[in-house]
Amino acid sequence: MFYANDKTPASLYTWTYDNKTLVRNDSSAFLLNFSKPILADSIYKIELKAKYFCGSALAEQKVTIKSDPVADFNIQSIGCEPFNPVLTNNAYGSSTTYHWDFGIPGQTSQLPNPTPPTYYNSSRNDTTYTITQTVSNACGTDKISKIITVRANTTYAAITQD
Repeated sequence: MFYANDKTPASLYTWTYDNKTLVRNDSSAFLLNFSKPILADSIYKIELKAKYFCGSALAEQKVTIKSDPVADFNIQSIGCEPFNPVLTNNAYGSSTTYHWDFGIPGQTSQLPNPTPPTYYNSSRNDTTYTITQTVSNACGTDKISKIITVRANTTYAAITQD
């Protein structure tokens, strides 16, 4: 909510913000609508020019508009056990909190760029794990999950004779 200083009433108020101009003849409060930032927070300059009988006055203020957080990451999707996947955090939208669940009980992190645990597979079949990233800021929360596959590292050979 923005309003002009009405201690010295002006005859015309010109607001300039986000490549828009709004002209009003009173100082009552009103809302300014800004374009929603996508990748990161945006800083907007608000300018108010008040025309008085004896001249004009100019006031400026900067406002930061937060963007929504968007979860995103890359991780190697396949490996042989013991598997140490490389993880890259690609979240955007000025996230302030992170939560990683690495698909193994007790293996979580709140760091933006954590090192994943080592994954093991003691079976003869491929084993999958679901990695989940949750990001948040004052505007909301977003979550994404990806699956990695850990191949068994046990090779079996058998010779049979007829």
